[in-house]
Amino acid sequence: MKRILFVALCIIVLGALTSCEKEQTANLIGKWELQSVQDESGNEVIWKSPSIWEFTKDNKVYVNEEYYTKWSYGEKDIVVEITVTDAYGEILYTDYLRVDKLTSQMLVLSSDIRSSSGDYPCKWIFKRIR
Repeated sequence: MKRILFVALCIIVLGALTSCEKEQTANLIGKWELQSVQDESGNEVIWKSPSIWEFTKDNKVYVNEEYYTKWSYGEKDIVVEITVTDAYGEILYTDYLRVDKLTSQMLVLSSDIRSSSGDYPCKWIFKRIR
């Protein structure tokens, strides 16, 4: 009897974890307008505007309607990997954006830009537009 209860409890927990992942990714899918990028002290970082990011069901990210990168659901986080290059194709840095807050109308991504000159934590704040 204990074994049956244990198996049933495991199934319930797995189902709950899967539904949380589906709910988060469902909230992410759509178009988001970048409102601001802030450094760790809350100061605004310059970013070209307007910037519309679209997260699709097939794990792609489009910025201003051009393919940009992919997003994935890893362990407990939704992750967007961004590699920034210069005009010659040399990699300047790689950034991993993780969902800090996600509601039906607001998305906050946290990042830690790693470049040769150091690490720079940032928050990317979006408002849903569709």
